[in-house]
Amino acid sequence: MELGKLEPPYILMIQAAERAVEAHPGKINVISVSRDQPVDSKLCKNHLILRIDDFDTETKMMPEPYRYAEIEDIRDAVEFDKKHKVHIIHCGAGLSRSPAIAYAIFRGRGLSERAGYEGSNGTSATRNSE
Repeated sequence: MELGKLEPPYILMIQAAERAVEAHPGKINVISVSRDQPVDSKLCKNHLILRIDDFDTETKMMPEPYRYAEIEDIRDAVEFDKKHKVHIIHCGAGLSRSPAIAYAIFRGRGLSERAGYEGSNGTSATRNSE
């Protein structure tokens, strides 16, 4: 598989993920990496919610209690992808949590470390901030 032709998952911020799911109800497999910003599960074909925290962009504070990513979260994401072929991974801004999960998924698909990095940082996968 060439780097410029990677398949999804596409890394999106919450607003873009919501628009994509609303435009294609029942057709998109989604991983939401967020405590309280997941897209509407009823509109997803399959939906995994990983409740992993990040700092609050408005207050610049960490939520209490703070939940870090755990190895089980990574395993759940990779297994979900094997079962459902993830189309979209989103968090609040699409900058740290969702690329980390995308990296694990790309590696779980057998891509090299470099290809996993390229795909997860938006070089080859799509990052949409609008």
